[in-house]
Amino acid sequence: MPRQMTLIGFYKIPTAHYTGMWRHPHSATNLLDPALPMHAAKVLEEGLFDMIFMSDGIVTPATFGDRFDETLRSGSQGALELEPSVVLSMMATATSRIGLGGTMSTTFMPPFHIARILGSLDVLSGGRAAWNIVTSHNDVQAQNFGSDTILPADQRYDRADEVTEAVTGLWSSWEADAVVVDKQTGVFVDPEKVHHVDYEGEHVKVRGPLSIPRSAQGRPVLMQAGSSNRGMEFGARWGEIIFVMGHTPEALHKQRAAMRAKVAELGRNPDDLKVAALVQPIIGETEAIAREKQEFIRSTVSVDAALAVLSAHTGIDLSAMPRDTAVSAIVDQLGGPGARGTAALLNQANDAGTDGITLEEAARKFGASGLTPQVVGTGEQVAEQLRELFDAEAADGFMIDPTEMPGTFESFTRAVVPHLQRMGVFRTAYAGETLRDVLGLPSVVS
Repeated sequence: MPRQMTLIGFYKIPTAHYTGMWRHPHSATNLLDPALPMHAAKVLEEGLFDMIFMSDGIVTPATFGDRFDETLRSGSQGALELEPSVVLSMMATATSRIGLGGTMSTTFMPPFHIARILGSLDVLSGGRAAWNIVTSHNDVQAQNFGSDTILPADQRYDRADEVTEAVTGLWSSWEADAVVVDKQTGVFVDPEKVHHVDYEGEHVKVRGPLSIPRSAQGRPVLMQAGSSNRGMEFGARWGEIIFVMGHTPEALHKQRAAMRAKVAELGRNPDDLKVAALVQPIIGETEAIAREKQEFIRSTVSVDAALAVLSAHTGIDLSAMPRDTAVSAIVDQLGGPGARGTAALLNQANDAGTDGITLEEAARKFGASGLTPQVVGTGEQVAEQLRELFDAEAADGFMIDPTEMPGTFESFTRAVVPHLQRMGVFRTAYAGETLRDVLGLPSVVS
């Protein structure tokens, strides 16, 4: 069977990577209406998407000006952070096939907690859950969980390995046929088929077994997005879906090839890995209309909102930096490795990759998409751009970053999916009951 494209919808309120999403005239007004996530999931399921996905920053960002005021005032990323498993459970009741991907941090969440919550979602959804494994990244997050500072990056990944070992062990603590429910004999669960885990590492310890049975797909699908060397090592060991971002087909192809090579080095089948690239589609009835929509998005970016998000991402307060400062001067003014990372990120906002862009210009571009590559045009043109990336093996699929909620999902399902299907790169029906069936990944039997 020819390769089939993976599609994942990124559900995030009040904004995704476009800082003005909640203000867009085609976005819902009441973003806390419980009908909204259920509707979004149903729309994506109608479009035969593999999954709807939720991130979780577990913090109200306060790096910009050392206050959270701008984050809340502008409704930028982190202004609201609903707990993903609760929202995904609501989505599960409104759907029957689409996968349900949620984020939980291995740095702050104990393994039994993660295994129980996501295992429950997996069982009750019929085997449709996925876990986005993150290690978190800043002290403010740590302070929400009782610590003054966060662990260094390498230690966070060491802990993440242990937590993931413990979580997957808990998910395997019930054999597939442990649940009997025999009213005649009075046996509910065969105790011989439920086992202690007795996991003990340097960072975590758990006895087990889990308090819920194995799901229809064996265990939730594992996802990850780390781009550092240590993050890629972790992803190669555990990841079944890897999220990437690149601004050229060559950059995406390089990331996918590198990850597949690392997976193969560990003895895993690279074809059991899906590399999903983040893209922001802007769709119009004509190309001119799509370009007008793109310009509208750019025109509604708040520079302060964008800088607040950028400050949170980099850990550097950009509030006092003069807006006409050249990006190339930021390293000299701030110094240190954090500043170098900031300059590198800001420099990506310059299409030409030169140093002439100012902080304000970079912020406007960052606020429009978070530097997510935009695919702009009619439904057919957007489909063709995605197909070209897919055929070039730059990605196995795409995570759709919305500029309207739920408008982007509606227009993509209506205007892009039929063309992908006509091109033969996307399904015309779901392949099975579980998320692993849909993704073409093997079930977990051990």
